[in-house]
Amino acid sequence: MSNQNTEASAAKRRLQGHGRRRHAVLVGPMEDLRELSAELNRRPSGVAVDGVFSASASWQMPEGMELKGSPADLRSYLDGGNQVDDVYFILGSLGGEETRLLYGLCQQKGVRCLAVAPGVGTLCRRMQASQVGDAVVLSLCREPLSRWWNRVLKRCLDVVLSLLFLLTLFPLIYVVVAVLTKWKLRGPVFRVDKVCGMEGRVVRCLTFRYPLGRWLERTPLAMAVVRGYLSMVGPRPFQPGQEEHYRQAVNRYTERSWTKPGLTGWAQLQGLGDETGEGGRLEERVREDVWYAEHWSLLLDLSILLRAAFRK
Repeated sequence: MSNQNTEASAAKRRLQGHGRRRHAVLVGPMEDLRELSAELNRRPSGVAVDGVFSASASWQMPEGMELKGSPADLRSYLDGGNQVDDVYFILGSLGGEETRLLYGLCQQKGVRCLAVAPGVGTLCRRMQASQVGDAVVLSLCREPLSRWWNRVLKRCLDVVLSLLFLLTLFPLIYVVVAVLTKWKLRGPVFRVDKVCGMEGRVVRCLTFRYPLGRWLERTPLAMAVVRGYLSMVGPRPFQPGQEEHYRQAVNRYTERSWTKPGLTGWAQLQGLGDETGEGGRLEERVREDVWYAEHWSLLLDLSILLRAAFRK
């Protein structure tokens, strides 16, 4: 009867504490729990890691982590009335029967049971899970633009917006720039730039020679959008000389080139513009470009364009 009262009071606390910081315990090998514990405690919404249950007690305990016992001691910990909202366990660290017992125990106590696959996040941010018998199979999600209908939607948006710009505002811009160029610089109004297009292909594009500011100088790139070399939204293109170097130096750079480069993009809205340099900032820019490729939608493109248009 006392156990039932304890479980009822624990469930009541969880219901009353909706929106507060959640309390969790971790189950599995210590070497896999270090990063998980640090990440959970770092999140703003916050999960307080109250302890770990691990058979690898020989590992030095990181600061802030408290060893509560082995995985077999979890039942007595929950029976003791300790406040636990979530139990995270490392996939593969327990046998099939132990995993079923753990899941059943969490169901009985009204605690969420969450399986963690360490290292999988380095392969892809988005994955799909399917079940084959008792086994769970994780597969990489296909990026949205790998589907032809999404590519058609994106291409329609590119053509409509670029043609609208070229037929309305661009003629006025061209006249002003042409006059300034002939007056100040002499020679042709345009210069030919080479940039890396989709999958690293070198693309020739026109930009203005006269220094008007980066945005105005690039307005002729709308012609490359109509021709299908560039997109309105996508990863900002690099110069051909940089492409191979960055491909070797930055993890996941190749995935970035699966998407057609754009005049503006998600990374630019995050403050990762052209001059990111090498190292951390460049890696951040590539990471945001890959995020865009994995989460593309027509609404996302429209949102990026609107935010870019009104950005100070």
